[in-house]
Amino acid sequence: MSEFSQGPLRIGDELIYYYGCTSYGKNHPRPIRVSGGGIFRARLRVDGFVSIDGGELTTRALAFEGRNLFVNGIGPISVEVFNKDKKELGRAVVLGDSIRHEVKFDGRSLQQLISGNIARLKFAVENKGKLYSFRID
Repeated sequence: MSEFSQGPLRIGDELIYYYGCTSYGKNHPRPIRVSGGGIFRARLRVDGFVSIDGGELTTRALAFEGRNLFVNGIGPISVEVFNKDKKELGRAVVLGDSIRHEVKFDGRSLQQLISGNIARLKFAVENKGKLYSFRID
C-alpha cells in the first residue's frame, strides 16, 4: 500500500514526490506474509505526465501576450507558425532534451514573426521525440 502525504514539490527542473509504502500481506498468514516498508522519493520531469511521442499537433489560433516560444521536449521536433489565415510564417527544429528550448525562427522570436499576437502552431514530433508542453512568455 502506498500513501502520498502531499502534492509534488518543485525542486529545480523536477517534481519530487515523497511517499510511504508498506509491504503486501500484513493480513495474510505468516508463511506468505511479507513485511517491511519505508519512506521513498520519486522524481518526475516538469509537465512529464503526458507526452506526444511521434505524430503531429496543431493548435487552434492562439491569442498571446508573450514574446518567445519555449518547448519542453526531446527533439527532434519541428515547429511551424501560421497566421490566423493559415499562411505559414516560419519554421524551426528543436533538438536535444530540455524543459525550456527557446524556439527561434531564423533568429526571430515568435512575436517578431507575426503581427497581431495571434498565431497557430504546428508541432511535428519525429521518431524518438517527445513533446511535453509549450509556453509563450
